[in-house]
Amino acid sequence: MCRIAVLDDDRNWCIALQRFLKNTFEVSVFNDANSLIEDLIQDVRQYDLIMVDLSLPPDAYGEIDGRKFIRYIREVLLEPPILVLVTAFIGKNELNSGEIFCKEADAFLAKDAGLDEISRQLQELLVNG
Repeated sequence: MCRIAVLDDDRNWCIALQRFLKNTFEVSVFNDANSLIEDLIQDVRQYDLIMVDLSLPPDAYGEIDGRKFIRYIREVLLEPPILVLVTAFIGKNELNSGEIFCKEADAFLAKDAGLDEISRQLQELLVNG
């Protein structure tokens, strides 16, 4: 079973996503970037894919928001997992504009695309890398 990490400050969204995907994926949720970074430092290969909310607010120190976290993964870790950007700022009809906000992400998914579409996109990314 593929392992997915979800980084999003919306706890209700994380719970809904985790419950929906639990039969297909092993899902770990994180509500702040520092918690996920600590987890990744132990073993970056433990996740096959990471979903990051671009609108994640900066941490308590004002340092790590969604974009900075994605850049950190791409620049610092030797084997960065696939990144999927989930954001409330980009609707499902505006996904091409996601590259303007964060070109380091491999793919963009909109929360309003629906859980079935998100699951389909995740499976596609995991198969096609």
